[in-house]
Amino acid sequence: MSAFAAQAQCNELFISEYFEGSYNNRGLEIYNPTNQAIDLSGYSVVRFSNGATTAGADYTVTLSSYMLQPHATYVIATDKRDPNGTSFEAPLFNGTEVIDTVTGGIQLDANQAYVRDANVYDATRDLEGRVDEFVCPVYNDNSTLYHNGNDAMALISGTTVATDGSNLLDVVGVIGADPGSDGWTTAGGDYLTKDRDLVRKASVTEGVLLIDALGDTFNEGDWEVNPKNTFVNLGNHTCDCNTSTSTSDVNATNLRIFPNPTANNRVNVVSQTPIATVSVLNTLGQLVGTYNYSNTTTAVVTLDGLTNGLFVLSIQLENGETTTQKILVK
Repeated sequence: MSAFAAQAQCNELFISEYFEGSYNNRGLEIYNPTNQAIDLSGYSVVRFSNGATTAGADYTVTLSSYMLQPHATYVIATDKRDPNGTSFEAPLFNGTEVIDTVTGGIQLDANQAYVRDANVYDATRDLEGRVDEFVCPVYNDNSTLYHNGNDAMALISGTTVATDGSNLLDVVGVIGADPGSDGWTTAGGDYLTKDRDLVRKASVTEGVLLIDALGDTFNEGDWEVNPKNTFVNLGNHTCDCNTSTSTSDVNATNLRIFPNPTANNRVNVVSQTPIATVSVLNTLGQLVGTYNYSNTTTAVVTLDGLTNGLFVLSIQLENGETTTQKILVK
C-alpha cells in the first residue's frame, strides 16, 4: 500500500464522517483536531467523479467563513430544504417523515413527495437539524455533494486543487479509481461507500490520501461502517487528538437542543446531567452571552438581539463535561 498521511498528526482538518443516504441525504462532516480555531473559508470540498483525476469549479465548493473551534465538527449537506420538493429535488430528512409500517420506508403521497407529520418527530432521522452549511442547491450549477458511492470526496486547502496535488488534505475513496455502480466495497463484498454512513475511528488523527496511480485501495480499516441514514453521529466526533482531561464530549444521546433552527429567539437545552453554564458565541468565536444555572437539567436560552445566522452554544455541565453545538438563528 502506498497511502500516505496528508499532514502531521492532529495538525490539520480532516473528514470525520461521510454519508450517502436516501434521496438527497448526503454530505460530509469536517473535524478540527487541533488546539486552535480554524477559519473554514480557507478550505474546499472536491468531488472526483467516476474515476476523474481533476475537478472543475462545478465539482468544488468552498466553505463559508466560520471559526471552527478546537475538537469541534462542521457538517455540510446538499441544500434540499424545500418541503415541496419531489424526485431529484426531494428535501433532506427533518425527522418528521412518516414511516410505512409494512415496508419500513418513507411514505410518499400521490406526487411522490414525503408524507410528514410534526407529531411523529424522530431525532434519529433529522439530518436537516444537524447541518451547519447547506451547499449545491442546483445540480447543474454545482454538483459537488451529489456523490453516489463511486466518487472520491476530498478536502483541500484553498479553492482549487493544485496541479501537483500538494493542497489535498484528505479523501474518502481513491482518486482516479472508478469502482463501478456498487462503489467501493468491503473485503466481504458489502457496500462501503454506497448507501452507507462512515465515521472515522477515534485512532485516526490525520487525513489520508489514496491515489489510484500509486496502487492504493480503499477499505474499511479506519472507519466505522453504518447503514445509510445513520445521522445520530453527526455533530460530535471522538478523536484521540482530544487529550484534554478537563473537557470531554457529551454523548449526543444525553443532550438535546431544540428547536434548531430556533423559533421566537429562544432555544431549549435538555440534558440528563445538570447544566452549569451555557455560553453563546458567534462564528468568529466571540462571546455574545453567558447564562448560569444550578441543579437543573433544562435550560431556556434567550437569543434576543441576535441577527439571523449561525451561532455556537458552549455547554458546561455540573460534572465538568463540556460540549459545543451549532444553532441557526432565524
